[in-house]
Amino acid sequence: MSQRSNLSILLLTSVLIILSLAGILDSYYLTLEHYSGNIPPCVGGFFSDCGKVLTSPYAVFFGIPLALLGMVHYSILTLFIFL
Repeated sequence: MSQRSNLSILLLTSVLIILSLAGILDSYYLTLEHYSGNIPPCVGGFFSDCGKVLTSPYAVFFGIPLALLGMVHYSILTLFIFL
């Protein structure tokens, strides 16, 4: 492979790692907020209202918060990136 394609692969891998780690952190934060019963501060408006989303019956799947499932998903994604 050429040096340019190696650089492209390295850049893509770095971006994927950063995004998956950001997903893990965000999901972890939302999972903590779910179990503590707090609603994270956000600007409520017509299109975004954290309280409605996090307290919705659709925010859990068989009793498991979707944020926790997201954290598992992003962790597995990060693991696959490193393999």
